[in-house]
Amino acid sequence: MPLFAVDLGGLSSEKAAFFLFFIFIGADPGMLICGILSDYYSPLKIIFTLGLVVIPTIFILTLSLPLIVTFIFLGILGFCSMGVWAPQGAWLAWVTSQRTRGKVFGGMMGLSGLVQIISPFLFGFLADKWGLIAAFRWAILPMVIGVLCLGEVVRRTNQVR
Repeated sequence: MPLFAVDLGGLSSEKAAFFLFFIFIGADPGMLICGILSDYYSPLKIIFTLGLVVIPTIFILTLSLPLIVTFIFLGILGFCSMGVWAPQGAWLAWVTSQRTRGKVFGGMMGLSGLVQIISPFLFGFLADKWGLIAAFRWAILPMVIGVLCLGEVVRRTNQVR
């Protein structure tokens, strides 16, 4: 985000560093609120909803908007990105046995770490090849595929109940 703010927003690097602050402002309430909601609603549906919200949020962030609107959408992005963790843990606890829960959670954390290692390389490659805005927009494609797959899991889970 700071690179985005410097290159395309024309902000100084000192001001651009605050872009991450707005993501973190949304992250804490996201974890708290979604954790509470996962006690009352299906954690899988919460994850699915957050995934649906992230897709247009990233697209909107690539548009030329007033700075205050950009800050609001950065907060929404932080809310949705970090709001997934509590319902994900609740859902994994619900679908796994106590004996395999540690392995499954460890596998998910390992997969998450692997994605976090590969993503900057892939994103940087796309940004160098097609530009920063196009890279952000291309990053939406795997999210759409993931949300579609998650939607199928939600649908099948509802059929079982």
